[in-house]
Amino acid sequence: MDDILGCLITATAGRDNGRIFVVVSRVDNNYYLIADGKYRRIEKPKKKKLRHIKVIVDADIDILQPLDVKENITNKQLREKINSYEIHMKDRL
Repeated sequence: MDDILGCLITATAGRDNGRIFVVVSRVDNNYYLIADGKYRRIEKPKKKKLRHIKVIVDADIDILQPLDVKENITNKQLREKINSYEIHMKDRL
């Protein structure tokens, strides 16, 4: 699970269950920091256990290419990535 930095995930537990986030950092083997650019901003990401997140995998779209979180990433970039994925999923229905 080292390669999930910058990937889209969904929270599977807690009050944010079902919401989409981007993994912005790794704390240790069990915890990651996640943000969505709106409710959880990049300045104050949420600490989430690995077992409480699910990586979004959809091989047919390039929206899921990980963001380069090692560079300075903005809340706007996070929101744009999440919004483009949500729009893509609505179009598929």
